[in-house]
Amino acid sequence: MVALSSSSVWAQCQLQQLVAQDGIFNDSFGAAVAIDGDVAFIGAPGVQWDEPVFGSGAAYVFRRADGAWIEEAKLAGLDLDEGARFGASVAVDGAIAVVGAPGNRNFATDQFRSGSAFVFAFNGVTWTFQQKLGPPDFAELGDQFGQAVAMDGNTILVGRPGDDRTCPIGGGCADAGMVQVYTFDGSNWSFGQTLTSTRPGFESAFTHFGSALALDGDLAVVGAPATGSGSGSVFIFRRIGGTWQPEQELTEYLLGDFLGASVALHGDVILAGAPGDDSAGLDAGAAYAFVFNGSTWTEARKFVGTAPGDRFGAGVGLTEESAWVGAPGEDGRGAVHVFLRERNGTPVDPTDDYWTSERSLAPAAPSADADIGTACTTSGTTVLAGAPSEGCPSDPTRFCGTAYVFNAPVCVSVPTLDQVGLVVFAVGLMGACSGVLWYRRARRI
Repeated sequence: MVALSSSSVWAQCQLQQLVAQDGIFNDSFGAAVAIDGDVAFIGAPGVQWDEPVFGSGAAYVFRRADGAWIEEAKLAGLDLDEGARFGASVAVDGAIAVVGAPGNRNFATDQFRSGSAFVFAFNGVTWTFQQKLGPPDFAELGDQFGQAVAMDGNTILVGRPGDDRTCPIGGGCADAGMVQVYTFDGSNWSFGQTLTSTRPGFESAFTHFGSALALDGDLAVVGAPATGSGSGSVFIFRRIGGTWQPEQELTEYLLGDFLGASVALHGDVILAGAPGDDSAGLDAGAAYAFVFNGSTWTEARKFVGTAPGDRFGAGVGLTEESAWVGAPGEDGRGAVHVFLRERNGTPVDPTDDYWTSERSLAPAAPSADADIGTACTTSGTTVLAGAPSEGCPSDPTRFCGTAYVFNAPVCVSVPTLDQVGLVVFAVGLMGACSGVLWYRRARRI
């Protein structure tokens, strides 16, 4: 068995590094990423379009042709205000994409940072603006509508984690948060339903429900990382008869874990980041895999960061057979970790699966504080990870941001130096996928 260093593995499984053609200092290119087949959206919420409108933001579109990813478009929303942070969240499904601008001003109510989301459509030649989405009720200062977005088919979810809704027993629930659901009727995206925390009364205050979102068919996952004074929660909703109904809350973790800061969903598996977990030191971070047994979601595996400050779990992603966790604080520049799922010959019973030990991926010479893995997403066997603080191509000392494209099967099949004599399939991605404890043996869950 030939063993390679983590940077050598990175060189073999990294397909391409993506950068904005017009990127400049503080663009934060890679702060959010989304991919579907041969189309990728990369958010750059720090982009400045016209002085003095700083931080209005942009979203870049890349398309894969003949194996290479080529920049196709640079998009902006309408009526963006300074600090709109357009591109703070992105999602794409086929020829439709949605981009969040949680800092955008609501000009109708004159409320700053109430937020917006913008839908774009591809007509076969160019991406064109389709519709602007806003809060269906009165938008207030700091609602942050658009902080997170998710879409699948004719459904869009928009997170609004700063909303101060009214508690069921009366009074205000500051930063309780909510998620707005929109559906496409053939001509327009229409508001249909609001999802909120199932916590009673004032327990739903300061939860930041809607900070992270994942959507797959009739299943929605909502992160509320500030629940329980920062222990965090993940809420699961299922669409039944056209109506979204609460199914389960995953919680009871330690103060300051921030479970639900990132979430990913694929079939019968949920991956949730807890970048504040202290199991391996202060803010080393963790990520949890939950599986569905036909009636209940249960914790199957906990992956843990390696050192204080790794923030392992800041970003997460799932493929059919692997889990990706970003650790943007690892070694001062970030990394990505990956774990392989082995179904143990019983695909109908997810509780009988194994998650093998992991490996960490990092480039040989990244910029200091590159924040690799701050955002992470997957489509098929392709993984996309953002590094919004990576140095500019023309001046590595200034932060423009970048995104890395990986080939998942290659990443999980090349042995590293510390895995000689072991069959270990694991990959780590910094930031969007949080860090993990260096397991060297497969562990049954």
